Amino acid sequence: MRGGSEGLWRCSAVLEGTHTRTIRSCSWSPDGKSLATASFDRTVAIWEVQDGNWEHVAMLEGHESEVKGVAWNCSGNLIATCGRDKTVWFWESQPGHEYEVVDVKHGHSQDVKAVTWHPSGELLASASYDDTIKLWIECDDEWICAQTIGGEWLNQYNFTTSI
Repeated sequence: MRGGSEGLWRCSAVLEGTHTRTIRSCSWSPDGKSLATASFDRTVAIWEVQDGNWEHVAMLEGHESEVKGVAWNCSGNLIATCGRDKTVWFWESQPGHEYEVVDVKHGHSQDVKAVTWHPSGELLASASYDDTIKLWIECDDEWICAQTIGGEWLNQYNFTTSI
């Protein structure tokens, strides 16, 4: 939030006391009312403003190791998470601050570093240390990999990159 002088920012809240290790990623819900935080403690916390204060309202647990990325879809009914355990998880919001795991994908061969939704909310991209990006779509209540970009596909065309 902006402070009294133009261009100055101030801290409006400190969210603490939930995660026990480094927080790696955070993502706002599309309506801006919730914040998801992913941590190296293998959890994702969901925060909401209640009575003017940020409150921890839900904990998503299941990853076997560090959670490195979290993202809400555009409608706010799905959250994707990813982590060092080489997985991508799909969580569906339920009434009463509950979240149900609707799918877990093991498509990457190394740590999954980031997830991001297409603006339509119907396509998820996951990026991994295995040098691939996987594009996931829902098909018959299951998330499937519609395309893999990079990795062997990239190598078969002899593409090279330099930085």
